[in-house]
Amino acid sequence: MLTPPKPDADAKVRQEKTTCRCCSVQCGMLVTIGEDETVLKAEGDRHHPATRGYSCGKGRSIPERHHSSQRLLKPRIDGRATDWDECLADLGGRLNRIIDAHGSTAIGRYFGTGGAYDTLGMSTLGRLTAALKTPQCYGAATVDVAPLYRAAQMVTGFHAMLPSWSPELEGPSLAIVLGANFCVSHNYMGSDMANPVQKLRDYREGGGEVWTIDPKRTKTAINSDHHLALRPNSDVYLLAWLVRELLAEGADREELESTCSPQDIADLRAAVERFTLDRAIAQTGLEQRELLDLLDAFRRHRQVAILVGTGIAFSPHGLVCEWLRWVLLIITGSLDREDRKGMFFNVTSLAKIELGSWSNPSAVDRSDPAPQSRPDLPGFFGDYACAALADEIEAGNLKALIVFGGNPLISIPQPERVARALASLDVLAVIDPFETDLTQMATHVLPSSWQLERSDIRQRPELIQFAPALVAPLGDSKPGWWIVGAIAEKLGIDIFGDDTPLSERDEASLYRQMLGRARVSFDELAEAGVYGIETPRMDGWFRKSVLRERGWRLSPPSMIERLRTLQNEADEEAMLVAGRVDFATNSMFFPDAIRRETMPPAIHVSPDLCAMNRLADGDLVRISTKAGHLDGTVKSDGDLQRGTVWMNHGWLGRNVNHLFDTQDVDTLTTQPFFSSVPVSLEKIG
Repeated sequence: MLTPPKPDADAKVRQEKTTCRCCSVQCGMLVTIGEDETVLKAEGDRHHPATRGYSCGKGRSIPERHHSSQRLLKPRIDGRATDWDECLADLGGRLNRIIDAHGSTAIGRYFGTGGAYDTLGMSTLGRLTAALKTPQCYGAATVDVAPLYRAAQMVTGFHAMLPSWSPELEGPSLAIVLGANFCVSHNYMGSDMANPVQKLRDYREGGGEVWTIDPKRTKTAINSDHHLALRPNSDVYLLAWLVRELLAEGADREELESTCSPQDIADLRAAVERFTLDRAIAQTGLEQRELLDLLDAFRRHRQVAILVGTGIAFSPHGLVCEWLRWVLLIITGSLDREDRKGMFFNVTSLAKIELGSWSNPSAVDRSDPAPQSRPDLPGFFGDYACAALADEIEAGNLKALIVFGGNPLISIPQPERVARALASLDVLAVIDPFETDLTQMATHVLPSSWQLERSDIRQRPELIQFAPALVAPLGDSKPGWWIVGAIAEKLGIDIFGDDTPLSERDEASLYRQMLGRARVSFDELAEAGVYGIETPRMDGWFRKSVLRERGWRLSPPSMIERLRTLQNEADEEAMLVAGRVDFATNSMFFPDAIRRETMPPAIHVSPDLCAMNRLADGDLVRISTKAGHLDGTVKSDGDLQRGTVWMNHGWLGRNVNHLFDTQDVDTLTTQPFFSSVPVSLEKIG
């Protein structure tokens, strides 16, 4: 890692305001830049209206990351450095030959978290795949958030309808954090927390009550009023029991009568009847007093915010748990309230959501066509399942893949098989700012601008922000939108629809096109600066637009059936759960200075499993499942529930995906199970 030099005392520097794009929290930052365009320092902006000076280690390490020796500075063809003209000509030629021989449906795209924060890059990539009319689209949705989208679609008819809440906003006085660690991750689908420790503290001091439910005593659990350390994969029994008891006493009767059908309520009552207190105790391993205290909190506070994370989404019961979250929010009247006492729906603060057409929701169990090689995996809201990527390549259906800000080697089970499949492609074009194992094997490396070198629009509840580029791109790197637009030109495709050549385009024209029907114009947004423009929080809009017509779909038949037939779990000897560390965003690593563990992080093992397997700190251990095994260093962790093993998800060097395969997949979400799975331990050496 290269550290930018400190400026001389007499050197001229400037300080610029910007928005951090390391994650979706979007903290306001002050960046110090030298006269030679060296990024010298990044720190939280105390005057930012939303984040008020907070920044995490990832944001503060932007200078080191920006000047990292891993930055990609020149295009490459088959490992050879070249210029853009030759690289794009060669890439376009290969892609056109594939189209001539196999059709445009043999070209696919894969995007990850890094691409998701590139506003114009992602928009342009969507235009390209739409123009190619290819179904070969893969992305982060079927890796870690599919249960949230599917449950939302089942209950509301719209997959992007995700409940939102943050502790500093008006809302309920009870918050349940379920399988999430916001004090480390800061965000997960619909809920973002800048300065999470302070915000939870302020929320509690103001009368709010926080419960964390997790097999590990996480940083969020430490900053909560209560922690329930339940057994992995037992959340479903706890949630179903809560629904059963609240339907008996504590439900919002007006909500049930006005927005839910009597048949749905009857089906739900019948499905949860078997989930008694004794069953919840036996399955979760929790004490009776703990469960009754949680139930009492629901009844005392009436409305509740329930936040989830990958601890739920990765698990075998993830979809049922996410649906039960919706059920609890609905029966307590905790969604889309005009009095702001519940969670809210701001799909986007830019769109005029209250004026949209919401009268034609999708079917309860809607699925898109499945890929030819995996008819068991239906398409998921425009994407194929990532679990089918290797199958489609091996079957010869996918010949070229454009990867934008992601890494399939990290995110998909059976990484060795995925690597062999990717290496067999005619074209593997990778658009990324940084060198990775994936760029090392790519046929075409296309270096893209990182944050500070490109502009972005970021959105949060009640605020839209525009962050302009602050420095020129390093080396020959280019903005993501320009790279995708250049590929389209080589294919003879006008993805912008007005025949204007790429050389005459600029970011402002693309933003104006993007925001043509938005709540604010691009010119207004650019003029407002990085502090952004306030927008209304649209509490109650979904209730008026949708529920007034047909109400909640409280009891989707497939969920009722899963709950009705759910069998008690065997008391496995050891269960693996996934977690996160605070110096990485998936496969994006940040500088050594902010790392608190070895790399990769140690494998945390509960003390009872250490004793049973004669393991001590520093020992080498082999973790095995029916799909595979991996080795790592042990750390005995008293913060884990008994019988629990904890590993960080997202490290290539010790990739947890070796333990999973693409057969253990929920067919309604197409997402593999990455957590709460049985494992065996063996001391080695």
